[in-house]
Amino acid sequence: MRAPVVEHFDAFWSAYPKHGNDRPAAERAYCKVLREDCHVTEQDLVAAAVNYAEAMESLEREEKYIRSGASFLTDSFFAAYLPGQYTRPEKRRKVPPGNKNSFNQFPQHEYDFGTLEAELVDNWPGRKLATEMGQSGLR
Repeated sequence: MRAPVVEHFDAFWSAYPKHGNDRPAAERAYCKVLREDCHVTEQDLVAAAVNYAEAMESLEREEKYIRSGASFLTDSFFAAYLPGQYTRPEKRRKVPPGNKNSFNQFPQHEYDFGTLEAELVDNWPGRKLATEMGQSGLR
């Protein structure tokens, strides 16, 4: 099988959101995609890299959670970011001041865990049984 003519890898690489030392592996994966998938063009891969970069920025994804270039191109992960397949994600909502939990946006509450523990122990169903049996090892 003939190796594909690669003209736009540099454009793909410059558009891709994470640069590390995996450029050679990414280039091999890029060539493999072009060689094995006759429906994907270099322009498609460059557009997928642009879309992925946009999505990662929009979602405010930390760099450590962004796939490497080679990983992006393997297992058809890139297909979700191809033109016609990609849907721009909504920007993440900012966490309101005072709400330290950015994961779920639910309001945070302060609890007195000593009081909660005492209530649980007092309401424990086995406590009544243990008391009736003469075991005083519980509170």
